[in-house]
Amino acid sequence: MPLGAPTTRAAAAAPDKSQTAAALAAWHQIDAALRDAPSAERARLYTQAAELAFDPGQKRFLLTHAWVHALSAGDALQVSELELALRALGGL
Repeated sequence: MPLGAPTTRAAAAAPDKSQTAAALAAWHQIDAALRDAPSAERARLYTQAAELAFDPGQKRFLLTHAWVHALSAGDALQVSELELALRALGGL
């Protein structure tokens, strides 16, 4: 199963099966792209993956990964944006 892929519980909370199938296909593409990506690209990919998350905890987890990679890449603007999103979800 791809990193951060929807869990059974999260997938069960999905509105319908077609959205779940589309999200799972997107997860697989993101997971494959993460393998050799530099930090800046990983931050973008984790942010993209967070948009597919079905529950707030999963979204917070993925955005935290994006934040760490944005820090590593030295992207101050993305770090600030991610900090705001994480605080809104009860993170940081």
